[in-house]
Amino acid sequence: MRLPEANDTRLLVVGVVAFLALVTYLGVAFADTHASSGGTATSFGAPWVPKYHSTLAPAPRGKTGVGVYVMKGWTGQYGAVVPTLVSQPPPGRRAVVSLWLRGPGKTRIEVLVDEFPDGPDLIKKTMPATAAWHHYVFTARVKGRWLGLGLFVGRSTSGRGSSWFAVRGLTVEMRS
Repeated sequence: MRLPEANDTRLLVVGVVAFLALVTYLGVAFADTHASSGGTATSFGAPWVPKYHSTLAPAPRGKTGVGVYVMKGWTGQYGAVVPTLVSQPPPGRRAVVSLWLRGPGKTRIEVLVDEFPDGPDLIKKTMPATAAWHHYVFTARVKGRWLGLGLFVGRSTSGRGSSWFAVRGLTVEMRS
């Protein structure tokens, strides 16, 4: 077996090629796992995700920022979720959630903030929503250590009638 000489550059070239292959692999893997969904609800309405066969569409920005129209897909409950509203909330702190709601006629919309995984509901309210935008603020204290807080905004329908509502201006603040 022959050992490489001191001026042999083949070992250096093989190392550089291996390094470039690794960087390329990591770049492709990152792009595949962090790709935008190009025109779907999550790309325009982030952080909102449809729930229970609903469809999301962009709501006008207005003064309150990004928003979504939530439209039902089938009869029954439908809504939108923010899976991670707050990551690892400090125990004992207060979560202050603020959002604007709008709906057809006198619609009742449920707002639910819970601790995950499998934690209790911090906030569970049913709010009226009319054709005009209404601002709501909810406050709850975090109990124990959790991976995060999630938000669900939705409503139930029984077949006929209007089947949409809109949410915008979502903010969350952790206070002592």
